[in-house]
Amino acid sequence: MLQLVGHTAWTVADAPRKTIDGAAAGEAVRLAQEKFGERVSEPAFYDLSDSEQQYLKGLVDLGGESRIIDIARQLGQNEDTVKGINRRLKLSGYVSHINNVVRLTELVPERIILQEMAGYQGDADESPATRAAPAPVGAGRFSAASTRCRKWMPRKRAYCILNSNHSGGCRSQ
Repeated sequence: MLQLVGHTAWTVADAPRKTIDGAAAGEAVRLAQEKFGERVSEPAFYDLSDSEQQYLKGLVDLGGESRIIDIARQLGQNEDTVKGINRRLKLSGYVSHINNVVRLTELVPERIILQEMAGYQGDADESPATRAAPAPVGAGRFSAASTRCRKWMPRKRAYCILNSNHSGGCRSQ
């Protein structure tokens, strides 16, 4: 992230012709966070299973931090099942634990979870044909395209995260 902020500050300020001032640095941080969301957080979110995505959404609904038992209640799931999901998410860096409280990390922040789950209508057993695709993501100043492809990829069981104007077949990497 630090490299992304530095590169973006350099570009925003038109360095080396001009000095990177406070305004350019502030704009660079904002744009770098947007780009991090597009390039890291969204793809990371779509690498998760439906149950893991639902777990994160349940955690967000509880304010971004909660005990596992409360998350299980929120999801209407067995506590042992939720503990298994929690363990996978913790080992992968999506959540952290402090004093038996689960918290979201910045890998996939709350705003990305809410944005990407906005179009979700149903549960993990629902077919992709009846499930609404996540809403398109608006492009920022430094984005190459205005929306994501979002085409359903049955073998990957995920939506394509590439820009809508990509060439070739859909793939999620």
